[in-house]
Amino acid sequence: MVMKVSTSMFFDNASKQLGSIQSSLAKTQTQLSTGKQINRPSDAPDKSSLITRLQSEMTRQASYQSNLNAVNVRLQAEDTALRNTSNVMYRFKELAVQAANDTLSTADRNTLSFEMIQLREQILSMANSQDSNGNYLFAGSRVAQQPFGEDAKGRVVYQGDQSRMLVPVGDNRQMNLNIPGSDVFVRLVRDDDKGNKIGVGFFQALSDMVDAVKNTDRPNIQRGIKELDRMQQGISDASGHRHECGGLARRRARRDYLAPENHFVGCAGLGLHRGHHQDEQRPVGLGGCAKQFREDFKANTFQLYKLIPQVCPA
Repeated sequence: MVMKVSTSMFFDNASKQLGSIQSSLAKTQTQLSTGKQINRPSDAPDKSSLITRLQSEMTRQASYQSNLNAVNVRLQAEDTALRNTSNVMYRFKELAVQAANDTLSTADRNTLSFEMIQLREQILSMANSQDSNGNYLFAGSRVAQQPFGEDAKGRVVYQGDQSRMLVPVGDNRQMNLNIPGSDVFVRLVRDDDKGNKIGVGFFQALSDMVDAVKNTDRPNIQRGIKELDRMQQGISDASGHRHECGGLARRRARRDYLAPENHFVGCAGLGLHRGHHQDEQRPVGLGGCAKQFREDFKANTFQLYKLIPQVCPA
């Protein structure tokens, strides 16, 4: 028996083939215009979940980069304040050493004490430094409250707290965003008239030194010079800590090491081309913080690079 092909059947088959060709052509044109092999999950259901994971990881890395930029800005403000404070402290000590010279007259010491008062006010102003957002740098977590102010007796006291704020800069890494003012402008321990140990605030020690110079109190001038060395050491220790753990943030922000476009090109938009990793061999920072972060970052992205060939064929 011979099967007859009707005109309607022939037309239906031709219409289906033409529709299939048009659909394939439209898909190819879309791929050419967007430069992406996969434009919607239905184009490759088996790979869409991998793409979603890749995009999620890139978003997280971009968030870490944003945090590093914020840390970098904060550290730069703190470094500037600490450096300026250290310079003023050196000048304050120079005047104190001059005041210990027995050849100076009372008028000379009064002149020195006047400059020392001005320097003390400069140091207090830098201790109450603020960042670009108006937050106090050395107040701990009480960023809206001035860290150093006068109490009821007119003495300058620390009004912040001891909190250290941590921000994530990697899946297994956090960095300090701040340093409490009490760790920079340290309290001193001295003996009172009865030989007992007493604590003295940073700015109270400066005021005592000014009074000793003004009153030609030689024993207390000598005591103040020794205390200035300990106060300067506290500022230097704080500055050194910021350089050790802050070098990473500054280097990362400057080189955009975590910028997604430096690691994955094309795949972020479900693209056609294979991602390219910029192999970074240069030093990345100072101290153990940078080394540890580099290891964390490599471990964090290792699995992603294994996914790229599956998602974005060469």
